[in-house]
Amino acid sequence: MVSAKQLCCALEAAGMSASAQGNIDAEIGGFSSLFRYRPGTMTFIVPERAFADYAGRFSENGIPVLIAARPEEKPAAAQCVIYVEDPRKAFFHLVETFFDVQESEEVTGISADPSVYRARSFVSPAAQIGEGVQIGVGCVIEGGVTIGGGTEIHHRVIIRSGTKIGSNCTVYSGACIGERGFNYTVGPNGEKHMLKHYGGVSIGNDVHIGENVCISRGAIDDTVICDGVKIDALAHIAHNCVIGKHSMVLVPTSISGSVEIGENCHIAADIIRNQVQVADNAMLGLGSVVVRDIPENTVAYGNPARPVRKRFEEA
Repeated sequence: MVSAKQLCCALEAAGMSASAQGNIDAEIGGFSSLFRYRPGTMTFIVPERAFADYAGRFSENGIPVLIAARPEEKPAAAQCVIYVEDPRKAFFHLVETFFDVQESEEVTGISADPSVYRARSFVSPAAQIGEGVQIGVGCVIEGGVTIGGGTEIHHRVIIRSGTKIGSNCTVYSGACIGERGFNYTVGPNGEKHMLKHYGGVSIGNDVHIGENVCISRGAIDDTVICDGVKIDALAHIAHNCVIGKHSMVLVPTSISGSVEIGENCHIAADIIRNQVQVADNAMLGLGSVVVRDIPENTVAYGNPARPVRKRFEEA
């Protein structure tokens, strides 16, 4: 059993400010979600929701520890509330600290042993594979590919020549990186001629690429995915795009050619026209169609997407 006081100490040790209201000696024996709550466990409520909307599901003092953000008031259902800035982050940190019994997130069938992954996939001898890289079943990794140390390549991933992937990345099953983009010229009779692309794909460190993501090679220069970018499943990123550090691209976003996205942007299931620039710290709302540039530190949404407010208050 773990007490609320121990939970607070663990958060403080991790640099997350935490304050408790209620019985700091309340104990938990595990964790569960708010919506499928199991008695005797800790849970959390995100700032976008109010616990009052769900309070009818719980008896008084039925939850030993609730993790929340202010200004959420302590509900009668909770023996102790631990207040933090980011409840989701704090909750999963505590789960990992006290209740994660798995040594690793092992993925069945991927291996760091070249004799194993070369038998199960095509990995060109001309590919440069870093130390500790794990590769799954049914992958195709061509010559001229570089993969940095500690990266995981899951099953049936295709990585074409001219692709560079940094260290500690994860590429989930079904992703295709470095195929030719969709780019053409029009002949005198309206016939379309597809253009060969001569660039590659350059992916930084600590990048997450979800399942069935497509990232096209650049036409002349590389398509660039910078450090810390997280790309959700089913996203399409066309030729010549640049996505800045620590930006998020959510399912099922489609980014057309030569789009530039700045750092720390949040792109939520949008369609972005070619040549558009999305500046640093911008947030694009769900289902937006982006046909013009988006200024920095802006929340924009709609069809066509229009800026509606600042994302972060200026100091």
